[in-house]
Amino acid sequence: MTDQKALENKLHFEATHDSLTGLPNRAMLLKELNKVIEKGQRKSDEFFALLFLDCDNFKQINDEYGHHIGDEFLKAYTKRLQSCVRKGDRIYRLGGDEFIIILNVTNGREIEQITRRIHASLQQTWKVRGYWLRTTTTIGVSIYPEDGESATLLLKNADDALYKGKREGKNNYILYQT
Repeated sequence: MTDQKALENKLHFEATHDSLTGLPNRAMLLKELNKVIEKGQRKSDEFFALLFLDCDNFKQINDEYGHHIGDEFLKAYTKRLQSCVRKGDRIYRLGGDEFIIILNVTNGREIEQITRRIHASLQQTWKVRGYWLRTTTTIGVSIYPEDGESATLLLKNADDALYKGKREGKNNYILYQT
């Protein structure tokens, strides 16, 4: 029976987590995001920030150094992200070089401080298997409930903010604005 349970747990983990980074994946994001929204709907003073991150020019790393270096970079990127967030914040990998962070925050200043810390950390030089890499990240931010009260709308608005940041020259973070 324990072997069966272990297999079930392994299959569940593989279905809900990214195989490269071990982070929860898109399916887990949607499930957990909906739970956080439900909690917010029960508590009128509850809000959180959703950060949509995209590594600028990640394709160049894969093209210049190979996918094995790109994969190692993404693992290092994940570790650096994990070092920037607090207990209770959640990181997800959507795929490729796209990540989502749900920040449990109490005010806008806190969102700004944490986003700046993440952004600054991700700009630092990376040493991956003997290669020194420089890259930047663009971050789009949406806030619950101000920028949406559904998972779909929050993700769309954070994505819109992200692509506005890309159009404005990359390597920045942008709060969603209607």
